[in-house]
Amino acid sequence: MSVDLSNKLESPTLKAMEKHWTQSTWLRGLGASSIGGECTREIWLQWRYARLPEFPPRILRLFQRGHNEEPTMIAELKTAGVKVYGEQESIIGYKKHFKAHPDGRAMGILEAPKTEHLLEFKTMSDKKFSEMLGQGVKQAQPKHYAQMQIQMHLTGMTRAFYLVVNKNDDHLYAERVKYDKAEGERLQERIEYLVDATAPPEKKQCWTCRFCDMRGLCFPDKYDVGKEPELNCRTCTFSTPVDGGEWTCSQYNGEVIPNECQLKGCPRHLLIPGILAPEAVDSDGYTYVLYANGLLNFNNQYETNDVKECPDNYDHTLSHGIPF
Repeated sequence: MSVDLSNKLESPTLKAMEKHWTQSTWLRGLGASSIGGECTREIWLQWRYARLPEFPPRILRLFQRGHNEEPTMIAELKTAGVKVYGEQESIIGYKKHFKAHPDGRAMGILEAPKTEHLLEFKTMSDKKFSEMLGQGVKQAQPKHYAQMQIQMHLTGMTRAFYLVVNKNDDHLYAERVKYDKAEGERLQERIEYLVDATAPPEKKQCWTCRFCDMRGLCFPDKYDVGKEPELNCRTCTFSTPVDGGEWTCSQYNGEVIPNECQLKGCPRHLLIPGILAPEAVDSDGYTYVLYANGLLNFNNQYETNDVKECPDNYDHTLSHGIPF
């Protein structure tokens, strides 16, 4: 006899508890956890805030669960006689826009006690854990492998200790990862390209696109999800990432854009051509961009006689443009 538990999932108390998990509007640099992704365009669009993440409370709870495992793993390593340090370390990369946060460093790993190891901790479902057992991190979790490679590349370390806990049964998996100089250099070149690119990388459609938050921007005819990009400083053609991890705006004499303003944008915002799928066919490079599908993107400096009259209700705020 089955029991209906649906009312348990709709408990008012559970709903109230979810308020603990609020959406974060943190400003992110390029991170080690994403740099190994398959699609370069996706990484660039994420970093440029073309689509802001909206995680439900359940996913935020999962993220926190991963963090909660770290003290336990460190305690277990110390019990094994391993010295753990550097848990709060930040690794700063190209122009200070790339940042990595390894889970620590270690000396005394029993397989090579005299070699300093980078530490990377993960939690996984039973299915992913089984794949790890059969294939190893490089094949089963290439993003995790890249995460360790770029961190070793930037610190000069030659070994990483990868520790994974199975969330289903608490089994542990450990793997020592050797620094791959060619892979580290490839990832470094990728980071530099992403930071310096003034337009999004080329679109390459593949089966993983169906799971990508950016799919509506790249292929709006196929994916009716998130077709409109965010309008903020990082999607604006006038902003530039510069040394020191800062962004400047050419509309305001090259002044540094305060962090708290980057998600807001301003009335002079003009979307970077290439973020939208249609081809840009005309622009004065300053006040408007006209796309092949008839979309006109403009800012509050747009002159009505440039392309077509602005609508009467235009209020001089940010606009995704008007079809005509």
